Amino acid sequence: MKPDRHVLELEPLKADPADTNYSDPGRMRVTVVYTTIAGTLAALEATAKLARNLNAEIVLVVAEVVYFRYPLEHPPISANFLERLCLALMDELEMDVALPATRVEIHFCRDQVQCLQLALGPRSLVVIGARKRWWNLREHKLERALNRLGHSVLLVGPNSTSRRSSAQSVARRLLTEAAVPSSR
Repeated sequence: MKPDRHVLELEPLKADPADTNYSDPGRMRVTVVYTTIAGTLAALEATAKLARNLNAEIVLVVAEVVYFRYPLEHPPISANFLERLCLALMDELEMDVALPATRVEIHFCRDQVQCLQLALGPRSLVVIGARKRWWNLREHKLERALNRLGHSVLLVGPNSTSRRSSAQSVARRLLTEAAVPSSR
């Protein structure tokens, strides 16, 4: 089962926060925020276990910040590449087996927190992959910001050796796909 792809180009404060894109309003939604390859792999793995037990929908949200020198309509990274990256992450974990629903949402924005605020439903369950460090990382700041907005946020730490090899596998897969022309 290939996950649905949903691409939005959002500018902060221009979308209706009530307009969430649930595929099934009666099903619980667990959102994974893309951070790094290793962090997102750890978050997806933890979320897959949770989703199987709760029959929940998994939504992988990529809130890609586009700097002001680039227009939102023409970001420096393509939505197609981000989609391939997300699919490679899910393939690495073999996520499409026995999961009820998995979706990918790709958002181009100026501010990641405002973009996530618009993309998430009220009081969402959010999983973020982050390394455990004593100094503040971007992921920890994101966790605090989403908590302040009323969301329940879980930080998941990647297992350094297994996630590093998985991240390298995903990177190799993407490089191979880029080098070999697709027959699609």
